[in-house]
Amino acid sequence: MTTRKRDYYEVLGVSRGASEEDIHKAFREKALEYHPDRNKSEDATEQFKEINEAHRVLSDSKKRASYDGSGRAVVSVSLTRKRTMPRTVWSIGLATIVVLGLAAGIGLLLIMTGRGGGDSGLVAKRGRSLEIHSTMPEIVEKVAYTGQDGRHRVIRPIASNRRIAVAQVTVVNRTTTVVPLLVDEAAAEIGDRRSRRVEAVDPVEMAEVVDTSSADSNVYTPFLWGKIELARDTQVSGWMVFDVPQGMTLGTLWWNEVDDILVDYIDYRR
Repeated sequence: MTTRKRDYYEVLGVSRGASEEDIHKAFREKALEYHPDRNKSEDATEQFKEINEAHRVLSDSKKRASYDGSGRAVVSVSLTRKRTMPRTVWSIGLATIVVLGLAAGIGLLLIMTGRGGGDSGLVAKRGRSLEIHSTMPEIVEKVAYTGQDGRHRVIRPIASNRRIAVAQVTVVNRTTTVVPLLVDEAAAEIGDRRSRRVEAVDPVEMAEVVDTSSADSNVYTPFLWGKIELARDTQVSGWMVFDVPQGMTLGTLWWNEVDDILVDYIDYRR
């Protein structure tokens, strides 16, 4: 199934010769302008979705080349619905470090270890194939980190009436030989069972480059993000970032990848 979209360069307001940095900058400006929590026009939600789709195509060199050649993007739904990320694996005893190469030139480190005992400080829930463990969510002013390219980046709320929430999430595979995971915006949501929830934030696409590092840089890294093949009796752990409305009750984590698992942080019966 294919869908013809409006010209993606026009959507972002850039020329066809725009650099990756120009595309990312234009995306952030447009995303801020049309975010439904800031823009109350009737078509803001649809325009916001179109801006995200344009950025996903034009920020991926292979998808961009295909789009430039055909004049259209093919939208498909599959396990690899986002860009393919090259992966390099080193084995160190029971641990494996997976380096995800992203379009922005940032390496995000995920620690995969042999299955261990539980942690009483974590909230956990088991599904058919996976277990999800999560720390209690924290509200922070920003998330600062330094990429492998040495550039300093900061994730801030998209609007003044929003806040950044972070939680360290561990995914455990105890049953299946290999579970392929695609951890992206749709993989996890946070919010209130009784009202609203929001998707995770892409830690690369929503970060801005800054000149200097801050004292709290890399406190909330590594990130749990990207394409992962999780072998049986191993787990992968990292931080997930959410841009949430101010005052939202962070009562539940919805895990939507492979299994549908709800991890409650609060007791809704009270």
